[in-house]
Amino acid sequence: MEYYVVQAAILQHKMKKYADEVALIKGWLDEGIPPAREDHRLDLLKRLAKAQELLAKQQSQDPTPYNREWKELRAQEVELKERIKAGYSPYTTARHAELKLNSGSSYSSGIKWTKPTKIRKRTSSSYIPTPELLAASTYVAVDFETANSISGASACQIALIKVQNGLVVDRLVSYLKPPAELRRFEFTHLHGISARTVRVAPTWVEILPAIAAFIGSFPVYAHNASFDSKVWQELDDYYNVHTVPTHFFCTYRMAKKALPHLENHKLPTVIKACAPKFKLKHHKADSDAEACAYIVLFFQTYGFEA
Repeated sequence: MEYYVVQAAILQHKMKKYADEVALIKGWLDEGIPPAREDHRLDLLKRLAKAQELLAKQQSQDPTPYNREWKELRAQEVELKERIKAGYSPYTTARHAELKLNSGSSYSSGIKWTKPTKIRKRTSSSYIPTPELLAASTYVAVDFETANSISGASACQIALIKVQNGLVVDRLVSYLKPPAELRRFEFTHLHGISARTVRVAPTWVEILPAIAAFIGSFPVYAHNASFDSKVWQELDDYYNVHTVPTHFFCTYRMAKKALPHLENHKLPTVIKACAPKFKLKHHKADSDAEACAYIVLFFQTYGFEA
């Protein structure tokens, strides 16, 4: 949509209908829709400044502030093009462009340039808890389901299972509404979740207070935590927050180390070895998270090195 707004603005500019061009661009910006691309939004702001400058001249007003703003935006545009050439992605999956209103009625050039958080590559050993953390009487298991492979920010379901003194004492399970540009569902055949399913679901930031209260400072586990922690990190990056748990461990890596005799270390295989009575419904977030919780309990009970 932003691309078509730019094309309409170009036509109005060519017809010298600067007042209409200003109204069009401001109307779009007032919708408050986050930009899909930084370069598109920057081009739009630059066009707005130029239209305001020319409109001011038509109305015999001082065009200097708008000309100054246009020059600043032009400099930012040159900088951004250089960064794109160097490998920076213009797509704002982390909402890195932030528009602000200045003291007047026009839009300022206040774009906050920040690169997406670089995910620090963890070693296999960092996914394995210390004996003290493994012995914690309370811990949480998590599982995400995602809509597609484009980004972890397409997460469409989260399940959290809390275990205390060997018993499941609480659970938090919720669908998540992915951002509009990531709402393409490739994996419905696996988890059964579609765009219709999440139509009225909360977004990541809307459910974060409940998640933070649920987890507290307890250790968090996932089966194949490199996937779930990446999803969590990309959700945080998209919404510009930082909530990834400090203690995030992996029962997949724990099983590979402690149960090397298994045919493989996928969740169905490991849960069958660790809790054979548990009936797993694979790719159902609550069932996968609960299975992970029982695998942790197995290692707590029988010892990780056994």
